[in-house]
Amino acid sequence: MRWLIGLAGLLAIGAAPVPRTIAPAKFVEWKAEGGTRSFRSGDVTVRVSLSGKDSDSAPVFTISAPGTPVLRISNDDTIAHYGTSIAIGPLVRGAPSSVIVQAWTGGAHCCMHIVVALRGDRGFKPIDLGIWDGDGAVWPKDASGDGVADFQFVDNALLYKFDCYACSWAPPQIMTIRAGKATDISTEPVFRRLFVADMAKARKACFAQDTVSAHGACAGYLADAARLGQFAQAKGEVSRRFAKDDPDFVSSVAAFLRERNYLR
Repeated sequence: MRWLIGLAGLLAIGAAPVPRTIAPAKFVEWKAEGGTRSFRSGDVTVRVSLSGKDSDSAPVFTISAPGTPVLRISNDDTIAHYGTSIAIGPLVRGAPSSVIVQAWTGGAHCCMHIVVALRGDRGFKPIDLGIWDGDGAVWPKDASGDGVADFQFVDNALLYKFDCYACSWAPPQIMTIRAGKATDISTEPVFRRLFVADMAKARKACFAQDTVSAHGACAGYLADAARLGQFAQAKGEVSRRFAKDDPDFVSSVAAFLRERNYLR
């Protein structure tokens, strides 16, 4: 990710198309073939353009608001012709609108690179939320009650780890912004209900399949159980299930979960 932060107002960066007014906290798609476009919600404007001459170039997001420096986000690992979108709205209780931008990185089953332009007293600060499998973020809600929006993803580290992509099971992963940084808050008690629900589904999938095709779901089940402090019980169940076919499976999952801080 490469960020360039301008120090002038929007007029200083060249002429821009008339902005399209969009609803707050709603993602809109930008298509490269449509050329440079501008979007506005409230007092925030986002201009989206290409870094090069063709649709395989990266999208460039130029973000501005009255009285703040311009922020230009150029992401060289993304491709403009698919999956580029933006949204404008408040991410912090009582604060002015910020911006979420996301663009496709290319590759099978993957991925959206998501960046938040968080608005503060000194303007917009770029915060890299990382690269995530799937269609990208939806507008986040404050599920933790701390006044800051929370992003709900799934733990991409489990995809392909113990089984094929389609056979894998990825537990919830919750991200937020604290002290100006993307922070994983999946272990906080308020999100326990998400893991309870996911564990029930993963366990069902784990034991509904034969051991050849159950690795992904059973790994997800163990991960959810570890988050909930129930790993020992789940370990016993899954160990018995794989005792004949893959006796080292559970120990491999346990080692991985320690690396990922599911287990200590």
